[in-house]
Amino acid sequence: MLLTLASWILLVASAAAVGSAVLAITRSSFFLHFGDRMITATWLGLLIIAAILLGLSIVLPLSPGIGLSVMVVLAISAASAKAVRRDFRISGSYLRSAGGIGLGTLAVIVALNSTRLVEAYDTGLYHYPLTRWLSTYGTVRGLALIHFRFGFSSSWFALAAPFDFGPFQGRIAGMFGGLAIFLCLSHFGLAISRLLQRRGNKADWFLAGGYIFIILVCLNWAFEVSLSPDVPVWILTLLVAWLMLAATPFKPAKKKDPQGASDYSLVAILILALGTITLKPSAAPIVMVAGIFYWFNSPTAWGRRLMSALISGSIAVPVVLANLTSSGCPLYPNSQLCLNVPWGIGKAGAQVISADIADWGRFREGASSAATGWSWVVPWISQPDKLALTVLCGMCLAGFVAFRGWRADKSFLYVVGLALVGTIFLLVTAPNPRFGAGYFALYPALLLSTVGPKYEGLIRRVPGDVHGRAKSTTLGYVFVGIAALLAGYGTVRELKIRRGMEASTHFLMPEDSNLVHRLVLPPALATSPGDLVITKNRRLDRVGRLELATERSNGIEYRTPKDRDQCWAAALPCIPALPENGVSLRRPANGFSSGFIRSTKLDNLSRR
Repeated sequence: MLLTLASWILLVASAAAVGSAVLAITRSSFFLHFGDRMITATWLGLLIIAAILLGLSIVLPLSPGIGLSVMVVLAISAASAKAVRRDFRISGSYLRSAGGIGLGTLAVIVALNSTRLVEAYDTGLYHYPLTRWLSTYGTVRGLALIHFRFGFSSSWFALAAPFDFGPFQGRIAGMFGGLAIFLCLSHFGLAISRLLQRRGNKADWFLAGGYIFIILVCLNWAFEVSLSPDVPVWILTLLVAWLMLAATPFKPAKKKDPQGASDYSLVAILILALGTITLKPSAAPIVMVAGIFYWFNSPTAWGRRLMSALISGSIAVPVVLANLTSSGCPLYPNSQLCLNVPWGIGKAGAQVISADIADWGRFREGASSAATGWSWVVPWISQPDKLALTVLCGMCLAGFVAFRGWRADKSFLYVVGLALVGTIFLLVTAPNPRFGAGYFALYPALLLSTVGPKYEGLIRRVPGDVHGRAKSTTLGYVFVGIAALLAGYGTVRELKIRRGMEASTHFLMPEDSNLVHRLVLPPALATSPGDLVITKNRRLDRVGRLELATERSNGIEYRTPKDRDQCWAAALPCIPALPENGVSLRRPANGFSSGFIRSTKLDNLSRR
């Protein structure tokens, strides 16, 4: 826990400084509350730092020195701005209040919860192994050739890579899921406290509805203790939509009016959206809708608007370059613009991978030979979890329309557009609910933003002066209440796992998963044969041991799991199965840092 908290302090302080500088440069003055501004600033800073690290990974391994240097240089540069120092002084005064004490309590509980054993399936499959590659070698050429998932470049993994070293190696997987959920719970708490004091607005109701959905999904899938980039994408989907609501009115604000969009303030929303796509390609609809929102609502001249958009787009350049380096395809796994280079998977290979991912989302057990066109839709919706999700989103959208929510402000139309475009994009590309949880969260958010204000009178206002000490006290109580609920959930989940172990004569909990040890360091991921592995996803919850085999192919020694496809923290290179086609080192004398090349066309790839 102490490692987690120390890392968060370093990350959040650096990110908040960088994000505050961006908000100051773009003159983003549409925030009604300081807490909202700092949450947004922190996410902006995290995305910028992560994108820079991903870009550096193309030429350098992401060692602790590289990561620390980037954060320190950016933070010191940002802190030279008077506006940033002012934001930090205000933050300090808030942190010394009752609300700050409550926030600290929440941070401790979330950090402790994030030191549970990592169970998320994909973290053991490729999230952590790819992070280990970035930390040890950087983004190497042709990495997708040995395992197609290693071509999924993500700045979230780049952000985590510098922390994976020495005694901390293999122990940082839960740290970043925990950081994302901490920021999510903090913003949720801010919105709830305002609603309890009946000083919230439609945007606060929107946050409450969306965050509740995201939090429940995250806890149900144990993603708050994972390295999955899905979690920040879900949160940022809601945050971008909320910012489009908060940025109104859209007409140029008067000079004395602290609210509304100033000349460049909407650029911050565009940067946030573009930064989100560096985490995962499923964020493409966010960029499209945010781009349309920015273009049609920015009060600047079209020439300045275009220049600002181009400058903002630079944050997405590193992920394009990283994709080119690892797979030869700038939009990987999309096959468009794939280059015919020795280290690339080729256009045909990318098409097979894209089709395989889509089929895996459409069918429970991969592709169906009898499927044609959209024939998969009815069986897909017939699955209980998909049916419940479809009904929930449909009812929320119907309620929003019935209550004429779109009449509140035209910005709601952009949010509806984001929800619908995101849902369609998901269905067309890869209809896995995990990829679209952020878009699905917009439906209950829209409904609550419409219904909530109409029934606000049912909420009993917290007594006291909302402009004085009671305001901070209420916020503190809200944070402590959220922390208590999370602590209860984490305890129940931990007890359930331990009772399952006690009932078995084959498995014992690792010693470093004990509470005393977790107060300092999180437990390590499975590294060696025989280490305990707990695997959980939407349809699977099992306990086993890591078993590895060693095989050679074209002079390369690989480790492969015997009875599963997860390598967890096994030594590199570890992949689910040997490459089906000829893959060799680019420069054998330089080892893995030189990357990989193909000796035959990769036209028979399989997702499994």
